[in-house]
Formats: sequence, structure tokens, C-alpha cells
Amino acid sequence: MSSLAGFREGKIPQGSDSVVTWLAGDAITEGSAATIRHDLRTPGRRVFVPVHIPCLEEMPFVTIQPRWFRSGGRSHDYWNYTIRIQSIAAGSPLALDALKSNGEPWAELAEAVLAEGANPAAGVAALVSLWEHRDRLPAMLAALVLRNLFVLMLRHNETAKAQQFLALGMNTYSGYAELFYLAALFAIRERRFAEALPFLEKAKSREGGFLGSGGESSYRADWLLGFLAARVGNHRVAFNHFLAGLNSTPVFLPAVEELLNLRLPPQMVEAHQYDFCRAVRREPQLVDKVFPYLLLHRAFDAAQRIARTIPMGEQRRAQLEEQLASVSVPFRANNVSQSPNIGILLCGPFFEHTSLARINREIAAGLLPSQESARVRETPQLEICLEPSSPLALPPKMFARADLLTPALLRHPEQLDLTIRHQWPPDFRRPSCGKLAVIVPWEYGAVPRVWVEQIERNVDELWVPSRFVRDVFVRAGVSVHRVAVIPNGVDPKVFTPEGRILRPQGARNSLFLFVGGAILRKGVDLLLEAYKAAFDPGEDVSLILAMSGAAGAYQHNSLLPQVQRAANDPRFPHVQPLLDSFDDATLASLYRGCDAFVLPYRGEGFGMPLLEAMACGKPVITTARGPSTDFCSDKTAYLVSAREEEVPEEPPPLGPLSGPFTWFEPDFAELTRALRHVYENRDAAGQRGAAAAKRVRQGFSWASVTSLYAERIRGVCTASGSG
Repeated sequence: MSSLAGFREGKIPQGSDSVVTWLAGDAITEGSAATIRHDLRTPGRRVFVPVHIPCLEEMPFVTIQPRWFRSGGRSHDYWNYTIRIQSIAAGSPLALDALKSNGEPWAELAEAVLAEGANPAAGVAALVSLWEHRDRLPAMLAALVLRNLFVLMLRHNETAKAQQFLALGMNTYSGYAELFYLAALFAIRERRFAEALPFLEKAKSREGGFLGSGGESSYRADWLLGFLAARVGNHRVAFNHFLAGLNSTPVFLPAVEELLNLRLPPQMVEAHQYDFCRAVRREPQLVDKVFPYLLLHRAFDAAQRIARTIPMGEQRRAQLEEQLASVSVPFRANNVSQSPNIGILLCGPFFEHTSLARINREIAAGLLPSQESARVRETPQLEICLEPSSPLALPPKMFARADLLTPALLRHPEQLDLTIRHQWPPDFRRPSCGKLAVIVPWEYGAVPRVWVEQIERNVDELWVPSRFVRDVFVRAGVSVHRVAVIPNGVDPKVFTPEGRILRPQGARNSLFLFVGGAILRKGVDLLLEAYKAAFDPGEDVSLILAMSGAAGAYQHNSLLPQVQRAANDPRFPHVQPLLDSFDDATLASLYRGCDAFVLPYRGEGFGMPLLEAMACGKPVITTARGPSTDFCSDKTAYLVSAREEEVPEEPPPLGPLSGPFTWFEPDFAELTRALRHVYENRDAAGQRGAAAAKRVRQGFSWASVTSLYAERIRGVCTASGSG
């Protein structure tokens, strides 16, 4: 009715059974017309619903208005939060007049924000007056007035006043989730990211009683939590939070937009393919963004489901079908392509502080077209694309050459000739087409039998980093012609004898360094005992232990408490643990700051820290059996004899092994003597370190190693048949 009698008088005109008030520009954003019909079944009911009026992006004004009435029965008010209306900012003169005539508090609030929409600053006095006379308002409405005052002050750039209103509200209405959500949103907009998280945790823990913008304790809060996680590169956590917005009703588009910026393992997207399809059905405008995202993640079944079942014009449907067919071609079995390039998909982690990720970054950077890789310019036929096996753990910008690697994560090869996997646990499944090479480091004397079976059945070549690992797999039953040794390398521009030197504060004159997990396999316990036997507490010597994984991969069997006890024991020679993660440049400066590097491992697949320390010109003390003999000798290292023994721990839960579960036990007395010898003969040790640097930098640079990978790639791809 054009008279807006419901707004003006708050009752149903004579001769009418019910009234629904609908203003020009109104739209339902949550709920449906069925919700309205259901509400009108109850006689005497006046239904209040949330009405959003535009103000700031993601910060609208929120009012509560009685939009439909039913005659008959005992008159009563009902507040329904399951339906929401989006209105326009500028109220019509008719609506403003009707609200002014009503005089109820809800009408005063609606009139104030509509007046503000029509004429900026016109609503300030009215809202302030409502708050000053809040004693006559229900608590929910008073809190809503304060909430809108915060948004209004932000609109007028009165940041200090806005924060005052917000702080007052959180203190007065501690159960009002919306205020904590808005505090987090404001902190993020101001780039005070650390402040946002505790506000969001409080928003998530508040329940009911107050009116917010909808989802402030669920999908909206999750959106911001996902944003914070994505900002620090934690895509697993970010995805789980953004998923709430993808599954909300209606779909929360800001969360979906952020989700579609995440590059994920295909398995994660595949596992949630029905969530993506449902979202597109509910919000058809998402098809242009979700469809390419599914194609990038090889979720071809889900993309096909969208192309065939979502209502759309036939021309558009044909375009999607054509796009799907084109993108999926390289991954089809028996696909034959005339492309001269060799298409390669390298799968594994890339942006995290682990040896797997570091090796993958170096392999990728060496094979991708780059000004830094002369070898690649000789082999332009290699087309390298990257696929993460796990969600990103850190922002790519934290790593060198991220600008080179990131684009390779966002494309597919024109044809797939070879899939290379380097991840944990190893994945030996046969790809849909092309050859398969799997890179596997291994630290023990026997391997899971199921691996041997899968390798023999599915893998064209197994690439291992050392002769020790090759011998273990061959002894287990893997065909010798199927295994190739390709060592790991170092970046000679980073790991070099020249450069910044880092000696931790408090370190003494003579310094031994250990880098690795604080676990039995790395020999940390043996090192501590040998160090204690070699030196008195008062001697001018320090043992620095840079222990990665203490709170991550190795936390289940960490010896960190033993290390900390040694560090705090005055009867122990000086021990100093370092628990931070280090980038390559910082790690190199730590190596340069020590007199010798010590790694008395019991089990290793290669021993990257040994190679890095040697490249920095440092002598190493390490186990004489296992992979170290590939690059260590008595001229470049102090090798400690060891005997093969059964591992006292349970083997990994990977099924029966091919033989006894063994590793190497370094000789305690030899290790003790080596520590003492280096301490007393530092000049001679330095000469051995210089020889080590020359050896490593000549034969183990990443440029040399990636040349070996390029040769093996050509060999695998040009060989007839497969495993």
C-alpha cells in the first residue's frame, strides 16, 4: 500500500487480513518469500526483520523493522533473524514521513540511518540522542544503536570516536558478537593484523541475543580468520575457514573470492567438489570463476557436472565444454600430441622450510626458463609445471625466486610426458598418462615391501639422492635399472665461505654447530654425551644446536627436553639451543660462524646440512657409513666409524619391511676424540674445511644437479615402453 500505514501506525488497516511493507529497492538476501508466508500464518503477529542499509563496504547500517503483520488473535511482536532485507541508502520522503509519524524506537533508528543515507551527517544527532536515552530501549536495540554509531563515525573518518563507541559497546554488551567481529574487521583494515585474532576468537564464542550483520560469529568471522591465515601463507587453515562462506546460505561471496586465490593440492579440491558445485547452483554468477579454478586443480568431473547441469544458455554451455575438453587433453590416457616440448608436472611441497620443499624449489628453478639457468637455455623443450602436494605453509614472497616459481603453479603442460613426485609420504600411483619418476630419500636399511611392489608396477624410474639409498632399494627387490642416483646440491651463491658471519649471543670462542631435528636418528643424544665427555664446563667451547621441527614434523619424538636440561646444567660444557626456523642466507651465516659442523647421524638419506656446511668452508664430523661417503672423505671431513644395528624404535606405520629395520650406531669414543681433536687443532681443521668447500662447490652445485635431472628426464621420456 502506498500509504505505508503499517510503518505509520503500526497496525493493519481496516478490511485487511495482513500487510507486507516493501520499499522501492528492497531485496531479500537471506530467507525467501516462503519465510514471509510462514510468518503470516500466526494471527496477531507483527514480524520484525533485519534490514541492511548501505554504508561502508562490509559494514552496512543494520536496523530492525516490522515488515509484515497478521490480524486476529492477541497482538504480539516476533523478531525473525532467518530472513534479511537489503534496502537502499536513501529513503523516500514517504518512508521517512511514515517513520517519523510512528515514534517507536525502531522507527527512530530506521529514520536516522535513512536520513543519513539521503544527506550525510543528517543521522548523527538522532543516533546520538537514541544512545543517550538508551534506558527506554530494549538492550538489543540499544546495542544496535551503538553498533551503527561505530559505523557512522567510521564513515565520517572520526576514527577515535568510532573506537570509543566500539570499546564502550564491547564492555557494555560483552555477549554481542557483532562488535567483536567489527573490531577485527577494523583492525585488519588498519593493517593491525595481530589485534584481529583475539577479537575473532571472541566473536566466534558469542551466541545469540543481539542483532548483527549475519554470520558475525560464523562464516563472516571465518572469512577474516581465513584472510589472516592466507596472509601468513597457511593455506590449509585458510581454506577450512573460507569453506564456511562457500557453504553458507546465501553463499558469502567475499570468502569465496579469497578461497579462489588459493592454490591447493588437487585432492583437497576434489574432496570438496560438491561444495563448489552447490555454490555455483545457488549463485550462477560464480561459474566464470569457479569453473577455471576446478580446471586448474584437475577436478574435471566437477567441472563437467557444472557445464552439464547448471542452467545457462547453450552457447555458454558449449564454451565451457570446449574449455574443459582443451584443458583435460594433456591428462587423458593414450593422448597423442605433436608438440615438440617435453611436458613435465613436478609435484610436491614448494613454499615451506623443509628439505623436501627446498630441493623441489631448486629443481624447478633449474629447469624453468630463467636468466640464472644456462642449462635450460640449451634445452628449451622442457615445459615445467608445478603442482603442490600439500597446501602452502608460508607466503611465497619469503623464498628466493618465488616470482619464477609461482606462475608455474598456475598452468598445465600442453602435453604430459612425465610426472615427477617428491613428497612425503611418497606417492607411487600411476598417473593418467605419461611416465612416472618418484624421488625418494630413505634413512634405514630396509624399505616397506608395498613400496617395492608399487615401484615395480607403476614407476618408470626411482630417483634417490645417494648410493646408500640406491643399495637399500635394490637389496629390497627394486630392479637396478629402475634406480638412478641424483644427489642434492647447494646454491654456491648462498652457501659460500665468504659473507656475513653469525655467532649466537653468548657463544664462546670455539664453536661446534648441529643443524637438524632433535631426534635419535640425527644422533642428538649421542652428540650431547660425547660433547660432555670431551670438554669440561669451564672450557672456552660452545655447542649450538639449531633444531628444526621441534614443534612440527619431529615433535612426537623430540629430544628437546634432554637438550634443554643440558643447556641448564652447570656441570655441562656450554650448550645453546636455537629453535627458530632459518632461511638459507641466515643458515649459511650460522655455518660460517662455527669452527666445525657435527652430525653423528644414525640414519640419513643424504645429509643436506653436511653439504651446506662444507660449501661454507667448514670441516664436518659425521658418520662414516651411509650417504656421507658420496661427498666426504678423510681429506674433507672427520669420519666416525659406525656399526649397523637394529633400530630400537618402532618402524613407520607403512607395513612390513623388506628386511631388518636397521640404522648405523656411530662409535662414541671416536666421536669424542674427533670433537677434542678439532678443538685442539683448529688450523688443521680449517684446512680440511677449505678442501671440503672446493670439493662441494665443484661437483654439487644446483646447476650441476639440475643438469643431471634434465638428462634423466630426456632419458625417461625418450625410452620406449614403461615400467
